[in-house]
Formats: sequence, structure tokens, C-alpha cells
Amino acid sequence: MRCDGTMNRKKLSDRSTGRQGFTFAEVLVVVLISSFLIGGIYTILIAGKNSWELNRDRLELQQQLRTGLDWMRKDLRQAGVSTVSGVATDSAWHTSATFQTPSGVSSGSVTWGGAAIQYHLGGTGNTQLLRSVGAQDRVIAQNINLLQFRRTASDPSLIQISAQAQKNTPQHGLITIAVTTQERMRN
Repeated sequence: MRCDGTMNRKKLSDRSTGRQGFTFAEVLVVVLISSFLIGGIYTILIAGKNSWELNRDRLELQQQLRTGLDWMRKDLRQAGVSTVSGVATDSAWHTSATFQTPSGVSSGSVTWGGAAIQYHLGGTGNTQLLRSVGAQDRVIAQNINLLQFRRTASDPSLIQISAQAQKNTPQHGLITIAVTTQERMRN
């Protein structure tokens, strides 16, 4: 603009007759850059989804193991060392444990319950952790493929438990979680 408020007609006419829009090369560059950005974002989203699904499956297995071990530990804390059968004090691993819990105290001595409690694998595909009391089985956990118990002669009141859960998923293949713990029988 000039001082008198009029525009320079030459500049205005150059602008109006000059090129308008983008060249084909500029559009291709923008499309290429956008494609790389969208591809990168897609890759990150897919990786995040896969990670989320894997962690969900691992968490499910850990929860199954935790539930089973919590039941066993609670019962074993009350079990009597003399009532355990199926787990000799030979330091060898055994596939089931049977024991009794106290039903009361009479004249200063523990009275043991009538029905024995047994933990073992069974059920569908032999991958269910079962708690058997008498003739009644209760499924405690799923996807358990290994359950072992061990005691030693030097400390027969301490029972070691080893458990492993597995799940085969279409995207991540076989997922395995293993836990080894111990519990002291108090009676």
C-alpha cells in the first residue's frame, strides 16, 4: 500500500495471475509424510494392543495360581503334621497332598476333623486344581498343569508347593507362569 491508500496494481496483478494451489510434487511429499506418520501410529497401536492382551492373559494365569495357592496355604496352616498323607518326608516331589484340619480342642489335645482334605489336579484335561473333601470335589483354579508337594525329614512341618499354569493363546502362543512357595503347618 502506498501512503495515499491505493495499492500497487502491478503487485496485485502478479499475485492474481500467478500460480494458485500446490504442485503435484508438493502434494506427493505431503502424502508420503502423512503415510509414514499414520503407519507409525498404527504400528504403535498394534504393539500396544498385543502387549495389553499378553499382559491380560498373564494376569489371568497369575490370578488362577494365586487363588489356588491361597486356598492351599490357608488349609495347610491349620493341618497337623501327623495327619498329612501322600507327601512323605523324603524330599521327593508328590502330585497330591491329603491332610486333616482340627475340628476342636478337647482336654488340651487337638481333635482332628473327620473328612480329609486333598489337593490334586483333575477335571477337564487334568488342568483343574481340585480341593476334595470326602467325595466332594471343588474346582479351585483352571489352567494348572503342574502341582507338586514336598517335605523333608529335617523339617516335616514345612511343606513346599510348586505350581505351574499354562495357557495357549492364538496370538502369543504358550504362556507359562510358575510359582514355588512353602507353608508351615502349625498343629
